[in-house]
Amino acid sequence: MAGNTTRFAVIGHADAKRTGKDKTAIMFEIEHRPGGLADALSIPKKQKLNLTWIESFPLPGTERGYIFFVELEGHREDLRVRRAITALEKRCKRVVILGSYAAAGAVG
Repeated sequence: MAGNTTRFAVIGHADAKRTGKDKTAIMFEIEHRPGGLADALSIPKKQKLNLTWIESFPLPGTERGYIFFVELEGHREDLRVRRAITALEKRCKRVVILGSYAAAGAVG
């Protein structure tokens, strides 16, 4: 189908070096309550970070728990990204940094 994109992940032990045009992927779990997701998503907004992808998956063994995968512009070493991750860690039940990598078309 026209417009479909297939995404691949390369798993490794180290982040790619900063290129100045990077993305960072994170996973987080929040309390299941009204406004919980909106509160979590206000954090990257406050740091002026653009989200380029978000997806949710139900947590196995729970009726209403979800885990969220988010991709945002910036490298995990960038100050605004570090501030956002620190704030998410304070607000979420769990935060996992999946990694940082060069955005498509970035020269490294």
